[in-house]
Amino acid sequence: FISKVAPANLFEMNRDILRNVVLFSKGVFVTSESTVLSPGWMIFASCIVDCYDVPLNVGREFLQDAKVTEVIRKTISKRALKMVRELNEEDMQSFHESYSKCLKLGILNGANDKDELLQLMRFASSTEDKLISFEDYCGKMAETQESIYFCCGTSIAAMRNSAMINQFKEHGIDVILLDDTIDDNLMNSIEYKFKDKQFKCVN
Repeated sequence: FISKVAPANLFEMNRDILRNVVLFSKGVFVTSESTVLSPGWMIFASCIVDCYDVPLNVGREFLQDAKVTEVIRKTISKRALKMVRELNEEDMQSFHESYSKCLKLGILNGANDKDELLQLMRFASSTEDKLISFEDYCGKMAETQESIYFCCGTSIAAMRNSAMINQFKEHGIDVILLDDTIDDNLMNSIEYKFKDKQFKCVN
């Protein structure tokens, strides 16, 4: 399941004590202290796994090296992303207010689900009151607009009210607004490209 409200110190917590995956074998509790059963960035999801292929006296070394561990990781990733994908619009907005950095970290860490994570990402923009996806942005671009424009800053409100952004508004062009400290690295990691559109920084 995914908690609607993230702990205030979610990204300051030691990965070793998160215990977001509880492992059972044939209905018998095995461990809740393994850090290898889910990707590190997927700390927003709490999971209960019952796997018949795990011995009851499993050790740390077994889980680190066992093929079943990779199967569990992939299954958890698939199920968790499916849950996010199926959120209604209101819950999706709330999810991103709490956990957007998790998805960004997945992209930065080279997750196998990078393309899907990009599809799920939501961002503030200069003309929309709600968070939008890259797909949403591309869907409302004018035919003559060739690039996805974005701006990096420390405050969404300050960027929205800037003279530079207002110039784009006057020409009917929306600008994605990025205020997270890792957003510069995020844009680098996706090579400033989404599908066939190039990103262009306005500042």
